[in-house]
Amino acid sequence: MVFKECINVRPPQQNGQIEAYHCIVDRTICQVYEIKDLDQGNEIFNRFEYFYNRERIHSGIGYRSPIQY
Repeated sequence: MVFKECINVRPPQQNGQIEAYHCIVDRTICQVYEIKDLDQGNEIFNRFEYFYNRERIHSGIGYRSPIQY
């Protein structure tokens, strides 16, 4: 799984969104796990992606998960 988002150079709003996501990934994965190989990394990121999109509440969409929204 590769996370890549292309944003325009000028609008800082788009850059802020992806930077916020990277901050969340850093706090919940990079600072917690010591990933030893690609398979383990894929498993951890897949679990995180599932949690982020289906269970984690987001204030920007009325404190609901994206799947509820």
